Amino acid sequence: MQMLNTIVNSGTANAENTLRIVGLPDNIVAAKTMVSDFLEKFEAQKQMATDPLKHKIEKTEKICFDMPIPPEVCGLIIGRGGETMKRLRSLTNCNLNLLQSSHETTHEPKPLRIIGFPDDVEKAKSMVASIIEDAPRMKESGPGSHMPGNSTMAQSTQINVPRSSVGAIIGLKGATIKRLSDDVGVKIQFMPDDDPTMAERGIVIMGTPNKIKIAVQMITDIVNSSGAMSTPST
Repeated sequence: MQMLNTIVNSGTANAENTLRIVGLPDNIVAAKTMVSDFLEKFEAQKQMATDPLKHKIEKTEKICFDMPIPPEVCGLIIGRGGETMKRLRSLTNCNLNLLQSSHETTHEPKPLRIIGFPDDVEKAKSMVASIIEDAPRMKESGPGSHMPGNSTMAQSTQINVPRSSVGAIIGLKGATIKRLSDDVGVKIQFMPDDDPTMAERGIVIMGTPNKIKIAVQMITDIVNSSGAMSTPST
């Protein structure tokens, strides 16, 4: 049994209260995350009350979703040394924690708690679903990183992106497009630039359906950050 002490501002000047969280390590991490999210929201509301013109409450608030994970896949979600879980958190901007009521081996699904903004939570759910889908192949391939990986390519999809976004998608010396390919487990390739006068460039994405969906969303996020919009090829 582990305990964690967290100092919480009581709202009174120079006064603090101690919140003691007792439980299993994974559950303590999840509880600490939820308390931190509550405190952030409380501070935002307090600032809004003091200066409503300067501080605006976001239209979209963080949500919490518990995704059941089959017990035989829990190890793949965590990854060696927690590497897969860390990469999922980094790629989705969500807090993910696998909740365990005990360390005893059971055949019941375990909840994966995902906390983040709705779009990010959906991205995390898709990536986790892809890992679950690929679980049989991953176990056959042996130990290693179990992010959606280098599986046999099932299909391909082409999308068009604004020419002005090509540099951002490729990144410095190809770093961004390589990271997308490696992290999601797909092959991403620009179509030949036969007509430089065209406003858009075609991108072919090859992989399993779930992985293609994730890659398209991540590329769309990059494009949208430049104020443009990608479109599927007809």
